[in-house]
Amino acid sequence: MRMVARVEAGKTPGKDAFVDEGIPYFKMYNLRNQAIDFAFHPQFIKPEIHYGQLDKSRIHPGDLIMNIVGPPLGKLAIVPNSFPEANTNQAAVVIHSYSPEAPIAWLFYYLSEMSEINNVSIRGSAGQVNISVNQSREMFVAIPPLAEQLRIVDALDKYLALVDGIERDRADLDGLLAQLKSKVLDLAVRGELVEHDPGDEPASELLSRIREEKLAMVGRGELKPKDVKNDTVIFTGSDGLRYEKPADGKAEAKCIEGEIPFEIPEGWSWARLSTLCLPQERRLPSGERFNYIDIGSIDNSRNLICSNEIDTANAPSRASRCVHAGSIVFSMVRPYLRNIAQVPVSMKDSVASTGFYVATKACNVLDEYFLFQLLLSDYAVNSINLHMKGDNSPSVRKEDMDALLLPIPPLDEQRRIVKRAKEVFNLLD
Repeated sequence: MRMVARVEAGKTPGKDAFVDEGIPYFKMYNLRNQAIDFAFHPQFIKPEIHYGQLDKSRIHPGDLIMNIVGPPLGKLAIVPNSFPEANTNQAAVVIHSYSPEAPIAWLFYYLSEMSEINNVSIRGSAGQVNISVNQSREMFVAIPPLAEQLRIVDALDKYLALVDGIERDRADLDGLLAQLKSKVLDLAVRGELVEHDPGDEPASELLSRIREEKLAMVGRGELKPKDVKNDTVIFTGSDGLRYEKPADGKAEAKCIEGEIPFEIPEGWSWARLSTLCLPQERRLPSGERFNYIDIGSIDNSRNLICSNEIDTANAPSRASRCVHAGSIVFSMVRPYLRNIAQVPVSMKDSVASTGFYVATKACNVLDEYFLFQLLLSDYAVNSINLHMKGDNSPSVRKEDMDALLLPIPPLDEQRRIVKRAKEVFNLLD
């Protein structure tokens, strides 16, 4: 490819290079659906960095951007003519055609076919798939005569536009269904999906029983004291404000009113995710083969886990997270992708990647399907997204997940919510 185009990788400058307004700085989450989506988490750098330290990776309208760190590889986008100059990080290369007459769309279509990308990609640790800058430059690219390039690009543009139209219609329908499901979850989270029964035992009582069960597990040696020392109780003070105190009562309560995102019905309570769940457990693969739940094992369109049996001898170092039937696996890497699923009974002996936070209910006073739907809600995902850090693979920490505030209804209401949600979802599916 170096014979027909200049190929340069981006860089990540220091923190002081980033500003509120300046030169657009693309990250890999801005390459979506083979196009530039700069409206999603836009970042900008100083012009002097763009024209100085990052001069080689300057992006011009008409350039082709290709990611070189996966999975997945094959994210490509042509920069529209309406875009200003931009820059990018080391997870991508900028491809600038030497010939103004040759359509960059030919390279876009050729590389999108993926054969050459797959030929040169290298699988690294933790399932990461990479292409180096030099490998990008040395890729073999078939180059037809210019007139034929133009005819091929024109034909592909025309027929793919028809395909895109069909897919858009289907996506519009899928989008409406997804919006309806999202609305159902939003109503459930806020206590507006089913009627409230004043006779239901308040959620504060079930949270007390969760605490009692976790302490009993400490007594039986199933948990360690450190596993419960950060559990808290959230309550409403006499002044009407929300406060949080350690469940063991060894410190003063502090006001957390500023953290409360919305009001919940009477009888509901707020709780941290870690207070509701068992701690993260370690489990190593055993036997000749095992089912490995990796990030790529999640079908995030249906929030299901796909079977992924591998040889124990080939197990990656990240394969060490224990799961149970009913556990919810929540990817801490790129959480906005919603790689979230519930472990079925058939996969209860699986081993998951440490890239997941595994939410396993502490006892039966919490409906695990309700917890699953709660973690799938826009409220939960958006709350976690606020804590993302990193350039190539933005992620959140276990501590961010632990601290997630969740609205908890009485157990009987949880069950009514689950019943109603399943009825609606079955109609939509």
